[in-house]
Amino acid sequence: MQLQGFFGAAAGVAGTLIGLVFVALSVSRERLAEEEETQVHRVRGAAAFIALLNALTVSLTALISGDEEGWWALSIAVVGFVFVLASGLALVLDNGVRWADLPHLLFLFVLAVVFVAQFVAGLRLVSHGVDESLQTTFAVLVMVSFIVGISRAWELVGGPTISPSRQIVAMLRPLAKLFRSP
Repeated sequence: MQLQGFFGAAAGVAGTLIGLVFVALSVSRERLAEEEETQVHRVRGAAAFIALLNALTVSLTALISGDEEGWWALSIAVVGFVFVLASGLALVLDNGVRWADLPHLLFLFVLAVVFVAQFVAGLRLVSHGVDESLQTTFAVLVMVSFIVGISRAWELVGGPTISPSRQIVAMLRPLAKLFRSP
């Protein structure tokens, strides 16, 4: 397999990041117990965990040759998709539909797309066996899972929001001062 090195490294990284999410969750225990925004924090933590667990499981099973890889991909895709549905439903039922929750729902949607794509790839793997295009598909799904997991963990620990529009405005502010009249 051409991507064994990638999957081996990804499994190590995913395992380490899952450990850090556990630490972040234990440090954020008070925040998870608060009355306000509790569901949002829980969804952030759970989404980080399930995305990184997906990256770990897919990476480890990609290192296994045989039919097991497809069945594992199918299993984690089903579990992940059920998680996404339950989290989205809990978020909407707890808070109603609010603009403030749109980013959280968007991340859940991206995770849902990952799990649907993984389910389809897992079906292909079970029915047709391993091929290079499926390995590449799984590698991309692992990368997207990392992006979602890390970004959710970043928000969980209260990291600052990094948005391209804010960064552009911050860069242009000094230029705007040059053009102001004294």
